[in-house]
Parts: sequence; C-alpha cells; structure tokens
Amino acid sequence: MLSLLLVAALAQEPVSVEAVEPSTESSTETAEPEVPEGWTRLEVETVPAVEVVEPEVETPAGEPAPEEASSDREIIVWGEGAIRHAREAIVRSVEDMGYKTLRRKKDGTVVLKAPATWQGRLRIKDGMMDFGRPAVALWLHKPEEESSYDSTRVLEGKDMQDSTGLRFVVLPSGRRLAAVHERVLEGSRDEVLYYRDVVQRTASEEVLFAIPQRLDALWADGTPLDQAPDALQSFEDRRAHVLAFWASRAETSEGERVCEAIEAWLEATVQESDHPLTADEISTAEEAAGRSLGL
Repeated sequence: MLSLLLVAALAQEPVSVEAVEPSTESSTETAEPEVPEGWTRLEVETVPAVEVVEPEVETPAGEPAPEEASSDREIIVWGEGAIRHAREAIVRSVEDMGYKTLRRKKDGTVVLKAPATWQGRLRIKDGMMDFGRPAVALWLHKPEEESSYDSTRVLEGKDMQDSTGLRFVVLPSGRRLAAVHERVLEGSRDEVLYYRDVVQRTASEEVLFAIPQRLDALWADGTPLDQAPDALQSFEDRRAHVLAFWASRAETSEGERVCEAIEAWLEATVQESDHPLTADEISTAEEAAGRSLGL
C-alpha cells in the first residue's frame, strides 16, 4: 500500500510557484474578501442611531404646573443613632490631629491622649471638650543614678531636673497649651456644631412627635400641656388651654411645625366633636397669635 501511494505522488504534475513582489503603491481601497464556495454574501445596511425625545406633557388649563425637583431641600437628621454618629465624628476629627482614644465611658465620655505628653489629655462629653494639664511627676532621686538634662526634650516629659534630691517634670506654659487647644477646637469646629444641631433637632422632633398624644390626653382627661397638677374639667377650659398653647409658639421653623400639628389635631378632633371651637374663640386666638388657625 505504501509503495502505491509513493507512485501516485510521483505521478502528479509539479506545481509552479510564481514569486510576487510586494507593491510599493499605496491603495486607498480595501479589497473585499472573497466568499468561499457554498456561502452567500449578506449585505447589511448600517442604521444610524435615533435620539429618543420624551414627549412634552401639556398642563391642563387651570391646573398648576408640576414642581421641578429641588436640590436645596432640607434633610432632617435626628435620633439617638444620629447623636452617636455625630459624637463619633468629633472623636475622629480629633484623632486625625494625632490624638489617641484611651477609653470610653458608658455616659458617652471619651478620653483621648494628646500627641505629646506635655499637652495633657482631652475629655469629650456632650460636644464639650475639657483639656487637662499634665500632672507633676515628683519622686526622690538616688545619688548613684546618672542623670542628664536636655532642654529640647523637657516639654515632652522625657527629661528631669535635679534639685535637692528630687526630680520633677517641667510643665509647658499656659500660652503654649492655649495655642494647642485653640488648634484642636478650630479643627473640630464643624463636627461640634453639627453634633449640637443634631441634639437640638432630636429634642424638637421628640416634642413634635409627642404633641398628638399630649393633646389627646388634654381633650380626654383634662391633662394640661404644661404639666400643671390640676386637671381642666370643662371642655371650654380645655379649648382655651390648647389655643393659648398654640398662640405662644415661637416664630421659628420648629414653632411653625408645632402649630401645624396642633391645627391638624383641632380640625380632626375638636371640630368633629360635640364641643367644637366657637367663632369668637377662633378670632380671639388668631388676633393674639397674629396668624390664622386655618379652620
């Protein structure tokens, strides 16, 4: 079999190969590849991208146009979790200045060690900073001990002076300490202000959250809103009490929100009861407050 294959191969005609020199002329057209036998060329037309335009919705006559999203809306952050987060932000800002946390107390107090010993320790509680001065270290000096004094290291608390057999640490001046404290206060100023704002907002939101329950207790049992011991017996006294409370709210954002909560409660509870506000009571209260009840 092998001999037959060799004979057949020798019987074939030799194939000539023509050498083609590469063309030096540059061609601007690219030759299309040939389609193999049995294949079909498919011409695909490129479709340009189409921009999709949202149709404009016309506002019906007489209806206000929808408000656009505003980026200056106020976000209210409050609660115990927000207070803890704001407190930790103060600690982190101080740690970024080289302080190290030594311990944390259950009441939220954080004690930190200053970058240098002579700067003392720092206590942070309820957004307040208490800077401590380094304590005086005093002990007996043994005569056989060798001692050296380097004035450049005194303020670090690493060197001692000898005097009448005693050693003591030289403390820094109050002016130098004040400069350090001022730098820490200024570096954490934004975090402290934010913490105080969160605490204030939390107190305001807790008061606002409890308003409906307090009003219900007033209307049902005569419990005064100002925690007075004597209950209000008549519905007339209860109406007068809640109107006086409404009129005495401060003209602040918090006061306005309390007034709105009271107005909503009056409309839903008192005005729907058998003892609604009279026209005279409403006008007198509005005149005293300088604003409208909206009832």
